[in-house]
Amino acid sequence: MALFTAIFPYLVLLVLLGRGVTLPGARLGLQYYLTPSWSKLASPTVWIAAASQIFYSCGVGWGTLVAFASYNDPAHNFVRRALGLGLGLV
Repeated sequence: MALFTAIFPYLVLLVLLGRGVTLPGARLGLQYYLTPSWSKLASPTVWIAAASQIFYSCGVGWGTLVAFASYNDPAHNFVRRALGLGLGLV
Protein backbone atom coordinates (compact mmCIF):
# COMPACT_ATOMS: atom_id res chain seq x y z
CA MET A 1 0.00 0.00 0.00
CA ALA A 2 2.82 2.40 0.83
CA LEU A 3 4.40 1.80 -2.56
CA PHE A 4 1.13 2.80 -4.26
CA THR A 5 0.71 5.98 -2.19
CA ALA A 6 4.32 6.95 -2.86
CA ILE A 7 4.22 6.50 -6.64
CA PHE A 8 0.60 7.30 -7.57
CA PRO A 9 0.81 11.11 -7.07
CA TYR A 10 3.76 11.28 -9.46
CA LEU A 11 1.86 9.30 -12.08
CA VAL A 12 -1.11 11.65 -11.76
CA LEU A 13 1.19 14.67 -12.10
CA LEU A 14 2.77 13.20 -15.23
CA VAL A 15 -0.65 12.56 -16.77
CA LEU A 16 -1.76 16.11 -15.96
CA LEU A 17 1.48 17.51 -17.38
CA GLY A 18 0.99 15.54 -20.59
CA ARG A 19 -2.59 16.75 -20.86
CA GLY A 20 -1.62 20.37 -20.21
CA VAL A 21 1.17 20.38 -22.77
CA THR A 22 -1.11 18.97 -25.48
CA LEU A 23 -3.83 21.62 -25.04
CA PRO A 24 -4.19 24.26 -27.76
CA GLY A 25 -2.21 27.38 -26.90
CA ALA A 26 0.05 25.59 -24.44
CA ARG A 27 3.15 26.63 -26.34
CA LEU A 28 2.19 30.31 -26.16
CA GLY A 29 1.39 30.02 -22.47
CA LEU A 30 4.73 28.39 -21.66
CA GLN A 31 6.54 30.99 -23.75
CA TYR A 32 4.78 33.80 -21.87
CA TYR A 33 5.56 32.15 -18.52
CA LEU A 34 9.24 31.56 -19.25
CA THR A 35 10.05 34.85 -21.03
CA PRO A 36 10.87 37.61 -18.52
CA SER A 37 9.48 41.10 -18.92
CA TRP A 38 12.49 43.24 -18.03
CA SER A 39 10.53 46.49 -18.06
CA LYS A 40 8.36 45.35 -15.13
CA LEU A 41 11.42 44.98 -12.88
CA ALA A 42 11.63 48.77 -12.65
CA SER A 43 8.16 48.91 -11.06
CA PRO A 44 8.16 49.15 -7.25
CA THR A 45 4.91 47.19 -7.01
CA VAL A 46 6.71 44.10 -8.30
CA TRP A 47 9.32 44.37 -5.55
CA ILE A 48 6.66 45.00 -2.89
CA ALA A 49 4.79 41.89 -4.00
CA ALA A 50 8.02 39.87 -3.92
CA ALA A 51 8.85 41.07 -0.41
CA SER A 52 5.37 40.21 0.83
CA GLN A 53 5.72 36.69 -0.57
CA ILE A 54 9.02 36.29 1.27
CA PHE A 55 7.37 37.30 4.54
CA TYR A 56 4.48 34.91 3.93
CA SER A 57 6.95 32.10 3.28
CA CYS A 58 8.84 32.90 6.47
CA GLY A 59 5.59 33.00 8.44
CA VAL A 60 4.75 29.39 7.61
CA GLY A 61 7.84 28.04 9.36
CA TRP A 62 7.92 30.51 12.23
CA GLY A 63 6.04 28.26 14.68
CA THR A 64 8.40 25.38 13.98
CA LEU A 65 11.43 27.60 14.55
CA VAL A 66 10.06 28.74 17.90
CA ALA A 67 9.35 25.14 18.90
CA PHE A 68 12.86 24.02 17.99
CA ALA A 69 14.40 27.03 19.74
CA SER A 70 12.62 26.10 22.97
CA TYR A 71 14.84 23.01 23.23
CA ASN A 72 18.05 25.07 23.27
CA ASP A 73 20.04 25.63 26.41
CA PRO A 74 19.47 29.22 27.66
CA ALA A 75 23.25 29.79 27.59
CA HIS A 76 23.49 28.66 23.95
CA ASN A 77 25.26 31.22 21.74
CA PHE A 78 22.77 31.25 18.85
CA VAL A 79 24.21 34.42 17.29
CA ARG A 80 27.54 32.72 16.70
CA ARG A 81 25.79 29.66 15.26
CA ALA A 82 23.59 31.77 12.96
CA LEU A 83 26.60 33.70 11.66
CA GLY A 84 28.51 30.47 11.18
CA LEU A 85 25.66 28.96 9.18
CA GLY A 86 25.30 32.09 7.07
CA LEU A 87 29.01 32.24 6.30
CA GLY A 88 29.33 28.50 5.71
CA LEU A 89 31.66 27.92 8.67
CA VAL A 90 29.55 25.27 10.42
